[in-house]
Amino acid sequence: MPTTMKHFVISLFFFYSLILRGQDESPSFLVGHSFELYGGSIMVGYTPLTLDEFKKVAPASALVQSDFSGYKSSTSLSYGSSLDINTLFGARVAFKHLNKKKSAYSASTMFFVGANFSSIGFNGPYYFREKRSRHDTLVTGNNETYYVDSIARDNYDFSWYASSVSLEVGQIFHTKENRLVNCWFGYGLNAGAVVGGYTYAEYSHNSMEVLTTFNPDSVTYMANGYGYSNTNSNYTHEQVSTPVVMNFRAFFPMGIALRFSRKDRLASQFAFYFQSQFGVALQKVPGIGMRSSTFASFETGFRFYFKRGSLLK
Repeated sequence: MPTTMKHFVISLFFFYSLILRGQDESPSFLVGHSFELYGGSIMVGYTPLTLDEFKKVAPASALVQSDFSGYKSSTSLSYGSSLDINTLFGARVAFKHLNKKKSAYSASTMFFVGANFSSIGFNGPYYFREKRSRHDTLVTGNNETYYVDSIARDNYDFSWYASSVSLEVGQIFHTKENRLVNCWFGYGLNAGAVVGGYTYAEYSHNSMEVLTTFNPDSVTYMANGYGYSNTNSNYTHEQVSTPVVMNFRAFFPMGIALRFSRKDRLASQFAFYFQSQFGVALQKVPGIGMRSSTFASFETGFRFYFKRGSLLK
């Protein structure tokens, strides 16, 4: 079992023990309200990593340390420039708390704790170079002139991938629970580690001969080409492990839940729910420092209401 999955399973057992404690008949400050199991997606808007940052997190990469003199650069072209979309799944437990008079449990405010697992990826710079020279000139019997250009293209592309394992805590403000539909909003904090990270670097070289009817050397390849031949390609890639990155998030959740039944005692304890989170994130990267990003997550799953004080009237 992968290390990240072990951490996630351990977290689930921890939350399950909290559930059992909440079911104890003796009065306590917190009592279990509901348990959620979900899956979804997370979108992160970020500033792409620079070449200097890649050199710090992956000093063992030979491709990252290459000489890029004479190359043009742009944002990585592989998977978009600054938006990362990945899967997300996790579990969460909500607790009701005693009011100030300690005479009853809160009806609308609750605390929650949870654990989640997601993939994460950041793109980096893209370097490219093109060299073009006249290889031959052909004249047909009809006095049509064709030019054979020799073109060589070199490309470097860098990206970074990892898995994020996090714990979250927060508070939500809930509508009356003895309803078929429940809504809520709140705030929360999330902290964890980005583990299993690696830098992916790739280099490709392509050389070819292009047949064209246009003479100017400034004409870009494929702009008006008739065809090409004698194509040769070379491809190299590296995957280098990178240090553990600490991840912190502040977010605002909003959600809605629909119970399976309003009157059936058992079915009313189950609900299908949807929740979105919007917030900001900070990543503490060894050798680089703090990086910031914005994110939005969307999750769907099942909610189970504990019997104690949660059944519909």
